[in-house]
Amino acid sequence: MRIFTAVFAVLMLAVVVAAQGPEPQVAGTLAQVMKGIPYPSSNVIFDTQDWDPATNEAGEFAMSAGPRRSYDGVYGGWEAVENAALAIAEFTNVLMLPGRACQNGEPVPIGAADWPGFVQELRDAAMATYEAAQMQSQDAMLAAADTLIIACGNCHEQYRDVGGIDARCMQ
Repeated sequence: MRIFTAVFAVLMLAVVVAAQGPEPQVAGTLAQVMKGIPYPSSNVIFDTQDWDPATNEAGEFAMSAGPRRSYDGVYGGWEAVENAALAIAEFTNVLMLPGRACQNGEPVPIGAADWPGFVQELRDAAMATYEAAQMQSQDAMLAAADTLIIACGNCHEQYRDVGGIDARCMQ
């Protein structure tokens, strides 16, 4: 009976571990994921300062950092702005994953005293931007974009814009 109980316990543990799914893993440096997630998403948000997604024809709203390109219209307009804000909010989880390297090869400073605050400030700004996008108001987006710029700038001032490219992520 003890063998059956032990085998059952091991099988149950295996089921619980399998149900939890794979462990999160990092794939890129902080600079790479910054260029892939918040940079293009913030450009969609910042476009609302000059272009009202509701008044543009379908497919005219930008989803790029470069010249305005057609966006297929399926997820365009204000929905694109909402999605961009949510992408930045979700990106804050990526900022807290251990094991990611900065551009200089040093670990991302997730253990630094100020890092969680910067991450939370970005998340709060992204969610305020999401709420402004839901209102479909350019005026609300102007204020939200300013909040996002400040949140990004506060962290960049401390970790990105110091010591040149070889020191990025350093205090």
